[in-house]
Amino acid sequence: MMRRGWTANHNSDIWALSNPVGDFGTGDPVWANWPLGGAWLARHLWEHYNYTGDKIFLKKTAYPLMKGAAEFMFDWLIPDGNGYWVTAPSVSPENRFKDAKGKSQSVSVASTMDMAIIWDLFTNMAEASKILNTDKAFRDSILEKRSKLFPMQVGKKDSYWNGIKSLKKQTRSTGMFRICLDFIRGTR
Repeated sequence: MMRRGWTANHNSDIWALSNPVGDFGTGDPVWANWPLGGAWLARHLWEHYNYTGDKIFLKKTAYPLMKGAAEFMFDWLIPDGNGYWVTAPSVSPENRFKDAKGKSQSVSVASTMDMAIIWDLFTNMAEASKILNTDKAFRDSILEKRSKLFPMQVGKKDSYWNGIKSLKKQTRSTGMFRICLDFIRGTR
């Protein structure tokens, strides 16, 4: 049972609800189930600190929020049986794939976007902890878990895998940009 931290799903509405959407039970997981919004937003807090160098902002605003997002992600990860930590279920927003039987899928394990965002959050959280000289035990635990996150994979024809298995992409969407997150704005 998850008891630590916070998250936000990808959506919000006029009533400030951010729970997973579902279209009264007929919603599509590709847009309805993505609990990494908090970790994604934490990146912006870190970028604000990097731009301003404002340690008061880092200590009083960014760090507590980043830590909550990191705690949630820390507890959300599960072992994959091969020594790695993964997200499951996992979706790559706006992407669909065909499985080995040709069936359209959107839910998998360890989507590239999930793993890139979590790696980035853990890295930024550890750096913030070091700058503020606080939470060394938590910093060490997230760095340890980060070292065992499911690694980025290269698929057929040197393409990036989007998750734990290489699946044939079904649709063209903005989602292919998402798997490049690590290269474009991440810390790796």
